[in-house]
Amino acid sequence: MACSARLGPRVEDNEAATLVIRNGASALSTALEFLALPLLNRVLLRDENAAACLLREQEDLSYDSQYWDARRGRLEMFVGSAEGKDFMAAGCLQMPIPLMLQALYILLQFECENTLSSHGEFEELLSPDDSPFLEHQFLSGVSLSRGWQPRFLLAGATAEHCPAFQVAMLARDEEALLKKHLPAWKQVGDSFLLGLDSRTQDDSAAVALSLLAPKPLEVYHFDFDGFGSAKSKLLQESHVKFPDMAYVLVVEPDMIPKGAPFSREPLRSQEPVYALRRGGKESLGERLTDCVFRNDGNWYFRFRVHETPVYRNAGERGLPDEIKDTGWSVLEIEGSSRDRASRQERIREELRLVRLDLKDHPGHPRLMYYLGVLQYDLAMELSSRGSSSEVRQLAAEAQKTLARRARDSGTAGSQEGRQQRSAAAYFCARTYLDLFSDEKKGEKWLKRTISLEADFLYARVALIQLLFRQQRHLEAYNEAVASESLDPPKLRLFMDSGPLHACDLPLLLSKAIYYMYADAALRPRLLNDRAWPRREILLETCAARCPGVAGDSLARKMQDITKLKEFWSSELRDEL
Repeated sequence: MACSARLGPRVEDNEAATLVIRNGASALSTALEFLALPLLNRVLLRDENAAACLLREQEDLSYDSQYWDARRGRLEMFVGSAEGKDFMAAGCLQMPIPLMLQALYILLQFECENTLSSHGEFEELLSPDDSPFLEHQFLSGVSLSRGWQPRFLLAGATAEHCPAFQVAMLARDEEALLKKHLPAWKQVGDSFLLGLDSRTQDDSAAVALSLLAPKPLEVYHFDFDGFGSAKSKLLQESHVKFPDMAYVLVVEPDMIPKGAPFSREPLRSQEPVYALRRGGKESLGERLTDCVFRNDGNWYFRFRVHETPVYRNAGERGLPDEIKDTGWSVLEIEGSSRDRASRQERIREELRLVRLDLKDHPGHPRLMYYLGVLQYDLAMELSSRGSSSEVRQLAAEAQKTLARRARDSGTAGSQEGRQQRSAAAYFCARTYLDLFSDEKKGEKWLKRTISLEADFLYARVALIQLLFRQQRHLEAYNEAVASESLDPPKLRLFMDSGPLHACDLPLLLSKAIYYMYADAALRPRLLNDRAWPRREILLETCAARCPGVAGDSLARKMQDITKLKEFWSSELRDEL
């Protein structure tokens, strides 16, 4: 025989078996003929619980249309029900065929020299009784069935073109969210890791095992003593249990992927860490968060809360100054176990943990930022309940903490450092405005924020609103014109400004035009300005964009839009 084959040995759960293709690129046509054999198709699909579709390059190769299609010179496999429902795309959909073949069938070893001349031996070797693992095969290189342990071949170009990655998360009593979200995550990851808080009382583990099968899943339990140590263990467990996964995507049970499956293309640059786009309950737009980590065992997280990743590979410097964006998006949904606690309880607990971390890391810029913001948040929460003495104390502490962080340029070179510094200046301004009613100092700090980061739109919106309150209409108009003309802001790690650019700024400029028109002394200047002819377009823009990003303020904003439209169309009809 020109090509011999044999089954790989049965292995224990903590071991691995591998596929070997000798001279994979040169054996392409031979391997495709091998894959086209009706016998092998019958083995792969023998109980019709799986369906495979292989896209090939050679148009003259005979194939069964149920399993093959000639398009794009790519190779794909889908696994799902016999009826074609609930199909799952495999992980390596965008690899050229020669590279795909390097990671094709697990637990099978073969050598090919020329072409196949006999099939009898294969029928014996690939009998259903001897190959239960063939029931579920994924081209991402993962397979789990009856004691067989998979291994993904991450050799050379395969890792570059299609890195495998694992989805990992921590949970405590999140059975309901896991039931809702794991089916979507199953479309994304090649393997899964679930760390359960030892205080968990529900059936989260059983739910995960049921919903993620047959994909590889490991579940472990841990004693919670802070988010930093919990996430550190999560990445350590990932490296130990799934060393062949190139990356680990760390998510939370209340997150659901948008646009799954995710493209692997962004991972080709092989950065140590990448960012995910995160939107939902904490943000009406999307902000970046660094949660896609190289699975090499060199990661740990510092701090008990608002933890930050640290990369300790001596061969490379630490985190890059700019975290690359994968373009992957997740949506956070209300309903986690933490959401069931009151806002005041959550703030107090985070404040307690930050203060503990500051004892270990005195004056750390990241901790100082969160200390100040949490002091401000708690003061605002208590101010509505009449706790005046604690509010005054928290406000004074927040102002000092945030001013100190805003003046600290020690970490200004990094993306996080720059954005935290400007955000600290903004919250210092908010402390003066909201808790001290000091508009002069509030304005000073808003302008300081803008000088630190020109497209931090929260500061610009707050400044325009302050100028409106003070009836400084010309200044408000000039600031609104300048702000609305800015390019859309880049995605940020802190406080995304996208919704403000889409809705708030054009609405504020519309109001500024109204105030300028209403002031007889300012009207001539307005009528000669470039913003005047745009008044109707601005309102149409607001009406189209605001419903998607305005959140709880939508009703008020739509009311303002309607009133402005009525004003321009009726009372000024003759003049216009």
